[in-house]
Amino acid sequence: MDTTSSSAPSDTGPHSPLHQYIPDLLHSFSSSVKASDLSNLSLAYREVAAIDVLERYHIAKSLALGSPVKYYEERGGEAASMHIRALAELRKLVLEAEARGIADIGEMKGFVEALRNTLVEGATERLVPALAKLQEDTKGDSPYAFGSPSCEIIDLMDFLVALEKEREAQGSDPSLYVVDAFSRLVIRRLRRHFDAPPVDDDNDAYSSDENEAPRSDGATSPLSSTNRLDRPEWFYRHCRTILSVPSGPVAFFDTHLQPLLSKRSLHEADPAHGLIFRMVQLGRKRARDSMKNILKDEFIFWKWIEKSVSFEEYLEDEFGYHGPTVTSVFAETRPRLTRWVKLEARVGMESLDKTLSSPTAWNNRLSVDTGQEDSLSIKVPIESVSRFQAIIKGLCARTKRLPLPLKSAFIANASVPLAMRFYDAIYALAKDNDVRDARFSASDPSQVEDVSSKWCCAIEGAESGVKAMEVVGEGCEKIKQSFAFLRSALVKDLVKGMYERGRELTHQYLLRSHNLLKQHHQLDALASLADPSKPSRPQSREPHCAPDPSPDLVAALTFYAAAAAAVDAFASAELAAELRGSLAEEVSRSFLDRVMDAPIINRDGRRQFCFDVSTMLGIFDGGVGVGGGRPEGAASMLRSALVVLSMPEEGLASLKDVIADVREGGGETEELQAASMLEAKGVNLPLETFLGLCNKIG
Repeated sequence: MDTTSSSAPSDTGPHSPLHQYIPDLLHSFSSSVKASDLSNLSLAYREVAAIDVLERYHIAKSLALGSPVKYYEERGGEAASMHIRALAELRKLVLEAEARGIADIGEMKGFVEALRNTLVEGATERLVPALAKLQEDTKGDSPYAFGSPSCEIIDLMDFLVALEKEREAQGSDPSLYVVDAFSRLVIRRLRRHFDAPPVDDDNDAYSSDENEAPRSDGATSPLSSTNRLDRPEWFYRHCRTILSVPSGPVAFFDTHLQPLLSKRSLHEADPAHGLIFRMVQLGRKRARDSMKNILKDEFIFWKWIEKSVSFEEYLEDEFGYHGPTVTSVFAETRPRLTRWVKLEARVGMESLDKTLSSPTAWNNRLSVDTGQEDSLSIKVPIESVSRFQAIIKGLCARTKRLPLPLKSAFIANASVPLAMRFYDAIYALAKDNDVRDARFSASDPSQVEDVSSKWCCAIEGAESGVKAMEVVGEGCEKIKQSFAFLRSALVKDLVKGMYERGRELTHQYLLRSHNLLKQHHQLDALASLADPSKPSRPQSREPHCAPDPSPDLVAALTFYAAAAAAVDAFASAELAAELRGSLAEEVSRSFLDRVMDAPIINRDGRRQFCFDVSTMLGIFDGGVGVGGGRPEGAASMLRSALVVLSMPEEGLASLKDVIADVREGGGETEELQAASMLEAKGVNLPLETFLGLCNKIG
């Protein structure tokens, strides 16, 4: 097309000579387009560069007018290419016009949108019957199966995929044009079964005719025996079947549609999400249409929520779907939301109370018959703790997909009553099993085990309360702090109670601070506590007179050993280490005070004392309580004192003299050097304390 001989006037106003020039240009250009394709469009634009963007838009618009669908029918793929390229050029012109602030931009956008919709609808109207025919011809057990598509179907899908590139933002709708065509077939059948007025039928059987062909007019049946208000799971079961059936829509998308999307660089598009979106939209419509009747029956209301949540979890797990949900319909208005919150709290409370009233609610032991005289007790999950965690987990799962502010307020309001009820149950459990109660016999191992296991249950219950409130998050900070405080108080009370009962048993022993026992007694019952392989135990110089625990300490050792064994058996490893460490601190403080208060400790006395206390501390080995592992902790200082007391007299005197010589300088460096010498010997005591202890040994 030769337009170089014509010169476009510079005046481009509404009454300029340009308007007389354009018709001839359009006639010449449109003739060349019919003979070739729109590749000449860019050349034409360059040749009429003097025409402003608005005039160029009207040229392209005129070229695009006519009958796009008729063009496609007459010219097939060639016309499809022309339409897509014309649409792309028009969109570019719209963007350019928008950048230049042209006033007619609204009309321009409207035309481009109308052109795209015309192209999409024309192709879709041809694709839907072709897919219906393919579905009808496919032999299989499901009416949702699709066989291998024809070339016509592939071409139509490719055309619609190409139009995706010219599509505007869709908001929350992830559907593709091709998927919309599939959705017309799928949703038509779903609506026939689940969007028609329900039948008042008490028969629970799922009686839909799965092999019935879809009606060509898309009409729904006047009545549906499957659209049952009390059977929301039927709809979701039907949707799952559609999504999972072999050779169904999802499998068809993966095999035949995904390659077309990849060819057009639409790699992030997920066809399945579009079909799911349409299913969920139908589910949301069903919920809204039936809400008045759903709200009349709490059982039905709860069932709709449970089944909807289950289906949404399936969609998320299997397809990564995070779009709109049916569940959110039940929180769209304040009355619905209030009803839901109250129902959650009541159902959860009934479930929790039922568990708490059970005799095994706080049982973390299972007796196993070993065929011997004594049965074996093993740790099992605490029933009440598991129930509380399950209730909170279920509450969070059911509200997971609500908007964040609404979700936080919902969970907080529903979980606070449950948390307080669980808190009271934990407190009552600890109160009913007070270690300091006169009914509790410290000399009865079975009672020690029973009380210890109950306190472990209470502490783990408080721990679970903290974790549950962390899951709930915003709105439950104070409840979380209450559980944390309760947990800390329970640990302190248990340790304090155990220590006080043990101190009653060590009272006579602790009274003797300057005249420790010299005689020995053989106690077979505690032979296991006197394990000579422990490195912390001081060894006697005379093997034939190795000491045994002092008689007035045996009861205390038995009690502490039973308590430690019960804690190890029925508490978590972390809690067991904490309890043993904290109890070791309390016990060590009493013995350390006695050592420091004793005016003199003789040779046999300190040997017996070292053995007694080493045996005591051996019960708590591995504890990481309040002062566990710290040099300033009572247990650590007591162990250091035992090291000093177990040293030979000559070696102790020599070390004392060396320390004194090093400290003569009086400077900070000398003090640090002396302390390092003590640490090398395994003594983590202040220098003055070490020297004072040395002076007691006679």
